[in-house]
Amino acid sequence: MAIEILTPATQSEFVTLQEIKDELGISGSAEDEILARYRARVQSTIIELLGRPFALATYQETLPGSGSTKLLLSRIPIIAVTEVLVNSQPLTDYTVEDAGAGMLFRKNGWTATGLPRWYIVPTVQPGDIDINFAITYSAGYLMFEDDSPTLPDYWNQIALEGVVMLWNKRGESANLRSKKVGDMAEVYSGSTDLRGYLTERIPWGVV
Repeated sequence: MAIEILTPATQSEFVTLQEIKDELGISGSAEDEILARYRARVQSTIIELLGRPFALATYQETLPGSGSTKLLLSRIPIIAVTEVLVNSQPLTDYTVEDAGAGMLFRKNGWTATGLPRWYIVPTVQPGDIDINFAITYSAGYLMFEDDSPTLPDYWNQIALEGVVMLWNKRGESANLRSKKVGDMAEVYSGSTDLRGYLTERIPWGVV
């Protein structure tokens, strides 16, 4: 299984610098550099936590047959599938069943031209033929640099809140908190670290 970027994303921002400055009540450009660094850190952490990019790009993904009528692509949401190849031959009898889940449907199953085994009905068994499908497709969102972004608003809000948190915590340790009990000082991790903060806010299970 492999994936190649054919056309890289030209956008990347979950939230604009102006949105961040408006939220923090900042005018002028003196803080732009540090805010941009905070934004990049938040965005890279979200991508790391979710395990996928968000910005619109074009890919070619090579996958083994699933042995079922459904095949899952790794980049979502699917915007368009331009080509499906099996053994370098085009395949057209498929549909995009669920763009948000990255799911393609093929009535004949994603084992290509595998030879059927005859039971009550002809059935292609997974592993009958070692075969790969090469799918060329575009997936992802128009980000917030675009005049008409398609990235859902909740990702914009989560990124904004993450930058605000880092701004408010600047100069402090983002990972440790401490308290003194008698003569003992206890240092412990808290949810103020960026990963923990974002993990609590990410709507897991949504695209």
